[in-house]
Amino acid sequence: MTLSNHSAFCDRAAQVQLMRYVGTANTALQIKCEVFQGTRLLRSKPVISVPQAVFASSFHVLSDQHVIAYFDKKAIFSLAPFIHFSIDAYGHQTNLSFYKKKASGNYVYEVVGKSVQITEPQSSFAAITLDFDNLLQKA
Repeated sequence: MTLSNHSAFCDRAAQVQLMRYVGTANTALQIKCEVFQGTRLLRSKPVISVPQAVFASSFHVLSDQHVIAYFDKKAIFSLAPFIHFSIDAYGHQTNLSFYKKKASGNYVYEVVGKSVQITEPQSSFAAITLDFDNLLQKA
């Protein structure tokens, strides 16, 4: 990768927001999300206006069970099962987690910044992994 390509990639990557959908605000096109800044969660839940075409193509991934990526008002897609989250025992902090391995029908995740693993049933990601498989077949 050349320096100019690297710079262009970084510019485009900076346009991606990682977030966890919480609900809608005034209309379906205004969503509330917990926004991750790096590995930290922005505890406020800003209202984000989503263009109708983007909403129509991605409403099925707007779930509080997935970390989503919002790319420059052009696309929303789920990062499951590769990137997930965990909520602390008190329900106060949401932490990013990344896929580590598959074991006994579960996905095992490592919590970013902590030496903690969480386990989620593989079946809880069935619909989204089917979408991902379909996307790969089209590519």
